[in-house]
Amino acid sequence: MPFAKINGTELYYEVLGQGSPLVLAHGGASNHISWFRQVVEFRDHHTVVTYDQRGFGFSEENGDFSVSAVDDLRELLNHLGYEKVALMGQSLGGAVVAGFASRYPERVRALVLSSTPAGLVDTGRRAPAADEPQPPYAELVKGMIGQDDFSTRSPEMHLLTTELIGVNSRVSAQRLNGTFYSRNDIAPIAAAGIPVLLINGDDDPRGTTGHMEKIAAQIPGSRLVIVPGGGHLVYMENPGPYNRHILDFLAGYGG
Repeated sequence: MPFAKINGTELYYEVLGQGSPLVLAHGGASNHISWFRQVVEFRDHHTVVTYDQRGFGFSEENGDFSVSAVDDLRELLNHLGYEKVALMGQSLGGAVVAGFASRYPERVRALVLSSTPAGLVDTGRRAPAADEPQPPYAELVKGMIGQDDFSTRSPEMHLLTTELIGVNSRVSAQRLNGTFYSRNDIAPIAAAGIPVLLINGDDDPRGTTGHMEKIAAQIPGSRLVIVPGGGHLVYMENPGPYNRHILDFLAGYGG
């Protein structure tokens, strides 16, 4: 199993396929396994990198909540020898890849933000206070994935997601909230002219699409696509059109 020593923590990653590199950053209820409906198709066009963020899946959590998920991503790319990549992040992962694109725009060929405000606009939500009691990670994210009709619309995918949550035994609510509520500067992304695709399901009830519309309005040339037949986890529910939109977008930018 491939691990990289990143900022004092062993991060698990996988590299599959060939072509220009495409790095996928998973959401808060997921890990690298959740991309199985994308990797099989994407690997025919790209060198696809999936990884478990700190504390998720097979990756260690060293307890240092001050370490940024963006720093981990940067060091993983350095470890792999990738100077410039296409990045794709879902939900929580969107905040990670948007944070990277904001801080290191010269290293991003194209950016896909899936079902996420990405920390780029004010959602009105605020991080809990440091001393505010937090529910266990599993309880927190199971509540998140229960906010739409996911369990009745896609019972098999809902069951799989619930099982994936159980694999993330090292994740803490502090780390989840620390990344989820991060704020990223949209200006460097827009100024650099990074091609941006925003994509969401038509049944995401969190107001996410409205936030993504605000992002699209601030990044010239960006595009927002709404995929029918899916919610916040549309990439698992309806991968056919979802994958086609992303591959077509990346093909236009050598991503």
